Amino acid sequence: MDAVQQLIAEWNGEFVITAFDAGTDTWIFVAIHDTTLGPALGGLRMRSYPSLADAVRDAMRLAEGMTHKWAALGLPRGGGKSVLAVSSPLTGDARRRVLHRYGRIVASLRGMYSCGPDLGTTPEDMRTINDETEYAHGWNHARNQPLDPGPYTALGVFVGMRAALRQVFGNDALAGRSVLVQGIGDVGLPLARQLREAGATVAIADIDEARARTLAAELGATVVAPDAVYTHRCV
Repeated sequence: MDAVQQLIAEWNGEFVITAFDAGTDTWIFVAIHDTTLGPALGGLRMRSYPSLADAVRDAMRLAEGMTHKWAALGLPRGGGKSVLAVSSPLTGDARRRVLHRYGRIVASLRGMYSCGPDLGTTPEDMRTINDETEYAHGWNHARNQPLDPGPYTALGVFVGMRAALRQVFGNDALAGRSVLVQGIGDVGLPLARQLREAGATVAIADIDEARARTLAAELGATVVAPDAVYTHRCV
């Protein structure tokens, strides 16, 4: 039994769909962990992985995380996640091809699973997937514009941080606290802005160091090198 087969055989989820798109050299994995509470909902991730086993493991662990997330929120949804394991970045016709192929797989599940943007995918990608299925979320077709989930995710992290402060310190004040935000993208940037508005001292780290310096000047934050993130002191 190879590594991918063993991972799937030992998983506690419901099933994993596996497909290969030869035209784009892309492996497609859809992992459905648990639909006890309702249809599965989770994002579509597109990236290159060191191995196929790493791609399958990512899909399965994220699907299980989504099960716990929806259950904790009390929502009638189950946990699922998808991965497009690409050998190199896809653009243009190649990207549309694999997204359409993936969309047909999602359509075949007849509502058991819905996807949204995740690492490496965008609302525009969801619009492309919508050519094949209605079960892709992230594009407002009535207004023909993207639905950006980043600020809402950032708000959830911000509220979670305040809840953690209340639990540990007895109050949720961020003034006087120092916080490091790792990755200043669609979630990290609005989170850093909320933290600054709440009075926190903010440090930021990003693999794009030029971007980090530009945003640090805008935010009044300090820049931490990516390899120094885990030793940076926050109080």
